[in-house]
Amino acid sequence: MKQQYYYLVSSLPKLILDIGKKSISMVDFINFCSEEMKDKDFNDLKKLFLFSDIKNAINFKNEGFSYITPSYYTEEEFKENLKDTDTFLPFLSEYFYNKKNEKRLYPELMEIDEMVFLFYTYLNEFSDGFVNDYFLFEFDLQNITTALSLRMNDLPISNKIIPYGEYFEQIKKNNSSDFGLFNTIDYIENLVDVYKSKDLIKIEKAIENIRWKWLDEKMGYDYFSSLVIFVYTIKLSSVERWLSMDEKKGEEMLNNLINEISANIKFSEEFTRR
Repeated sequence: MKQQYYYLVSSLPKLILDIGKKSISMVDFINFCSEEMKDKDFNDLKKLFLFSDIKNAINFKNEGFSYITPSYYTEEEFKENLKDTDTFLPFLSEYFYNKKNEKRLYPELMEIDEMVFLFYTYLNEFSDGFVNDYFLFEFDLQNITTALSLRMNDLPISNKIIPYGEYFEQIKKNNSSDFGLFNTIDYIENLVDVYKSKDLIKIEKAIENIRWKWLDEKMGYDYFSSLVIFVYTIKLSSVERWLSMDEKKGEEMLNNLINEISANIKFSEEFTRR
């Protein structure tokens, strides 16, 4: 039976509203989760931020670098693991090994894209369940939207698509508007249509709506397990990004998120008390 987090879920509306008012950071939110969640569940939650670790690994030697959080590894853990890079998760260990030996797997790709390739190559070794499903969903979404953006700007696709997964060859070689994915990817028609507008905000909204729809479908009616915390953490990251980019849209998403959580809390008041 999955661990149920009644107190944590019941606290989400207030915590998230505070974040929207900038009185609590995402890092503080995650620290609260660390106090309430079982070790395995919290470790899985941290994995949702592994792309911050990718950026930290690539840029940490750059002048003026500031460690990006939230991330899977704290800055202290990251620096300690640099003493023996085999202590990192396997994709990071291989990255540092290749870096030391001046080896490139895909020299035609940007360094960060090559590291993303390594991330997905090792994905099944360090993730399962929802976390694994989420990263695979994001991979297809990012490859498709990258290809559509390049096509919109009349730029070549071949060296920008990460060579992993079931569809990358098709995306690179198929010249149809939907890359021949109409019967495979349920959101492709919507994306093709919105990219025709060349309206970047409209495109970003459409991508976010696709992501939130997928998250809602994965959560279903599972209102108090770790899955709920994972879903709301991802959505909250989106809200913070939109608040910094488009305050009106960010506030709209924030209100939707708070209302969504509140509507799903249906249990005795005894669970909300310490």
